[in-house]
Amino acid sequence: MIKSLWNEFIALKHKKPLPVVTPSIILAITTGIASLNARSSTRSLFASPLSFLAQSLFERPSVPVIPKTEKTKPVLLFDINNFLCCNRFSLQRFDIVTLKRAYADIFLYSNAHYYEMILVSDMPQFEGSKILDKLDPYGFISYRIFLNNKKEFDKSHLNRDIRRLAVISTSTNEFHSDFNNNLINIREWTGDYDRKLFDLIHFFTNLHYMDLKDFRKTIKSYQGHDFFATFRKAQKRLFNQRNLFSRNNFDEKLAEVNEKKIMDYRKSEESFKRIKPNKDAIQDIIVRFIKGFFL
Repeated sequence: MIKSLWNEFIALKHKKPLPVVTPSIILAITTGIASLNARSSTRSLFASPLSFLAQSLFERPSVPVIPKTEKTKPVLLFDINNFLCCNRFSLQRFDIVTLKRAYADIFLYSNAHYYEMILVSDMPQFEGSKILDKLDPYGFISYRIFLNNKKEFDKSHLNRDIRRLAVISTSTNEFHSDFNNNLINIREWTGDYDRKLFDLIHFFTNLHYMDLKDFRKTIKSYQGHDFFATFRKAQKRLFNQRNLFSRNNFDEKLAEVNEKKIMDYRKSEESFKRIKPNKDAIQDIIVRFIKGFFL
């Protein structure tokens, strides 16, 4: 009998399960996958079954071509997963949690002044969109592109001057080989608190003001090295050269500049909140009803 049960288990294991809609999945659909706050956040319960459901029922679109633009802004291309957020299992919640990287909102706000930001991700579109609605509520990212394979998106789909493109990559062979000379390679973010996004803000601000016709030579000088250590060293050397006869301390000045960026964003955020329409009022009513009904 035990052998029979074991054979049945093995047979079931190799069958493709059918998607099942349960009250918990309905709740997850209604509340959205991600609920991000200033420090960390959690995905809705049963996010994984919901991800499977969407991937089983909905077909991904073909690779889109970004429309041409008259703007002359350079481009930042990246995936938010393992860069501005990451998914981790929480023993406390006994669920998958989506963590938001510290200062992700300031990173997007600061770079939106100088760059056209484009997201290319292999996250399920419904999940990625929900996370972005919380991570980027004011729409600093110009285009959100979701694909089964990010490497399908090449320079013809980007439809921008590849010479003025920077691609942030957290894993090997993450993007199409067309962008190999545009890659800024950094380690994937695993959920720990850090302030490294400020270093990226300073790097891209400096890159913008260098007014280069081609970013690739500068970017290539960082490839094969620890980006953050190399940039910090160059930044400190330049600061000391400019403040040779000053008592200014590099670390203190950097902390002061970073705090000012935080304050600037907080002030601007108040204005964003006043003009942003309340699109979630109806959804909140539905969520409260379903929670009361099922829970």
